[in-house]
Amino acid sequence: MVCSLATILTQITVFGRVSKRYGKHGSGVIGLCLFSLGLFLVPLPPDHSTGGIALTVFLFLIQSFGQSLVSPSVPTILSRYASPQEQGKVMGAATAMESAGRIAGPLILGTVFSENPDLIWVVCGS
Repeated sequence: MVCSLATILTQITVFGRVSKRYGKHGSGVIGLCLFSLGLFLVPLPPDHSTGGIALTVFLFLIQSFGQSLVSPSVPTILSRYASPQEQGKVMGAATAMESAGRIAGPLILGTVFSENPDLIWVVCGS
């Protein structure tokens, strides 16, 4: 829930400024780098002490911040490269792929986690 709120607040307060300064491509690249950094670092906190949990939450917030920059950028970039006749198809395909990922991701990662909990981070990072 904290990450969802962070994503919403970032899109409302930060995305416009970042997008104006760096453009849609730049916003997407910055967001993708932050998302990837958070995803890469999440498995690294050494323990489940208060500090380790706080660090994990912080890293998930970095991911959320990155995601909030990527999400609005990708459809905008795709629509710019599609012809006016193809924009509907391209936007529909992008939305369908995002939805498919939201459905398949938990199913696949749930199976991986049930087999080997440590492997989940390797699968997420690849």
